Amino acid sequence: MGGCGKSPAKKPEPAAENNAPEANKPRDIAVATGPATNSRTITVVDPKTHESVRRTAWEISWQQAQLAIVNGQQYGAMFKVTGSAYEEGAVASSFSSDRAEADKAENRLILEGHVTIRSQQAPKATMTAKRVEWLPELKVFKATGGVTIEGDQAVIGPMDSLYVSPKLHKIGSSLDYFKP
Repeated sequence: MGGCGKSPAKKPEPAAENNAPEANKPRDIAVATGPATNSRTITVVDPKTHESVRRTAWEISWQQAQLAIVNGQQYGAMFKVTGSAYEEGAVASSFSSDRAEADKAENRLILEGHVTIRSQQAPKATMTAKRVEWLPELKVFKATGGVTIEGDQAVIGPMDSLYVSPKLHKIGSSLDYFKP
């Protein structure tokens, strides 16, 4: 049957992104990079003013990296790294390792493979280990795997694990040692 009448108007369909529950979900991203540098800051309470301030927790440079954002969480695996750990806004020690992971959700830096950390203030000391976690909010390194610390006056280790202050001036076998 034919006619001159109007065909029924189609209702516009809502855009797919409005119907999809994943529209607001962040996209997962992965990137491989060459040499670069990055830093991490944390918010701390200044002991003098009792105000919240942003301070550098660490700086790191790498020769290669695989960086990812998965489910909105940042993650980075870096290779052939060097960098610095900070305490109270100043460089406390420098480090190098074969590999590092930056875990933003846990706010820690993990160094693995031929880890060497050198204090930047007297008395000078050098720590070596297979694996070291820098926990800036606790102001402590957690070192594991053949940990050795060499200073002007003594050599400690090798030990299975040690907790060490960022300037390598305070050393303990338990995290309780660092409680005030």
